[in-house]
Amino acid sequence: MPPPVNDSANRIVQVLADTIGSRASLNFHTHISMENGLIFFSNPYASAAITKASLNMAVASLGEQPLTYENIGQIGSRRINPLLSPREVGESSFDAILEDPDYIKFAFVRNPVSRCLAGYSASLTKKTSHSDPRKKLFALIDLDLGTNLSFEDFVELLALESEVRNLISLWMPQRSQIAFDIVEYDFIGRHEHWNTDFARISTEIFGNSIPVFDPRQHFNRDPDFTGISNNVSDKIKCQLEYIYESDFEMLKEIDENFHN
Repeated sequence: MPPPVNDSANRIVQVLADTIGSRASLNFHTHISMENGLIFFSNPYASAAITKASLNMAVASLGEQPLTYENIGQIGSRRINPLLSPREVGESSFDAILEDPDYIKFAFVRNPVSRCLAGYSASLTKKTSHSDPRKKLFALIDLDLGTNLSFEDFVELLALESEVRNLISLWMPQRSQIAFDIVEYDFIGRHEHWNTDFARISTEIFGNSIPVFDPRQHFNRDPDFTGISNNVSDKIKCQLEYIYESDFEMLKEIDENFHN
């Protein structure tokens, strides 16, 4: 029997998929332009929507393929957007461009406290009582959907149950979400100063900074919950610093390597 085709590529893709959570997650969060030499690994609630929208608009414009968003849901639609997933590129090609120095690989990260608050506010309050993340979590812990889960109670669950942290990408450590220890990044920006960092990376990719497509202005929606505060009690902050210890260590490395 002949050896499996593209076995090396399959192994690399599988390692990335295992780190990020699944092949579906890898394909959902990875955005590629072969024409413009970029690989963007999106990170939920760390400027993911505004970055995806702005990149897709720029690539579409350069390819003379007009792109218009009629609603906020279209920002994540592979059907209308030109950026490709690893599946669409092909695993062998994806493996090759990961190693190609001509491709710029980048991501954005966020303070874990405000990111956790954003994830909670977006999917776990009573206002979002029927969101898929809430349904999955409440099914896991056998809790009635009518129950109010406070942010403090959610943090307790994160501290006690690693299965909760890894249930969906919204609560996963960012170090895993962007495969920080696997991907050799050219740049990792900070959500907290996205305008400056995005201008820097887009200039490197396209030769000049590109127009920003901000969902807050176009749809009066803030899908990244950018304006949320990280003003929590010292107890909660200490808990989150312990839960996401690897993320805080990663942020120090990122600041030393990319922001000095």
